[in-house]
Amino acid sequence: MKVHPYPKKKQPTNFETSQREFHHELKRLREIKKFGPLLDRAACQSALTKFQGKVAYVKSNNLNQLDIWDLETHNLLYCFEGAHQDKIYSMTVTSKHNLLLSGSADTSIAVWDFEQKKLFHRFNDAHTDIVTFIVTSSEKKLLAVSTSLDRSIAFWDLINMKSEGKIESAHTTDIHALAITTDGEFLNSSDDEIIAVWEISTKKIHHRFLDAHSS
Repeated sequence: MKVHPYPKKKQPTNFETSQREFHHELKRLREIKKFGPLLDRAACQSALTKFQGKVAYVKSNNLNQLDIWDLETHNLLYCFEGAHQDKIYSMTVTSKHNLLLSGSADTSIAVWDFEQKKLFHRFNDAHTDIVTFIVTSSEKKLLAVSTSLDRSIAFWDLINMKSEGKIESAHTTDIHALAITTDGEFLNSSDDEIIAVWEISTKKIHHRFLDAHSS
């Protein structure tokens, strides 16, 4: 019969182990001066993409611009200057059409063309408060979905650059997450306790998981 050498010691979970390894790696990268542009400022979101044949990541800077960094060398590749009039809180990339979308406290959503390296379109007054999340789908048509502290969910046609409608008061508290299913059929949103599933074609609620979490 084998006896465990440390029977009273609680073994760490896989999650705890991965978190410990992750933080150790971040500390190591800081010490060797890598990932400085990514870690020195707590950007709400960043995006990974291909830019000029290189794998790159995008993040905002303190001047409300969008910086594109080489993921391998950590050199600045390009900057979209004057991106927004206020802090940038959200961004995403549509790889098929090489577009970058950014959402800001100025309530606008900007669409940037990577090939032309310029602003392609701006949805002014996309929301009435900070644009907190943007997700995209290209399964049936090129579509962007955004949400805001105004608690609405808005849909955007990225081919014709026009609004596809909005779900007002989608949640009764701030929306903390947004995701589209891989088939482009459903949208998931969540607040502190509820996970809502929306049918994208009708923009109507499909199901609500009530009390999904306590926080």
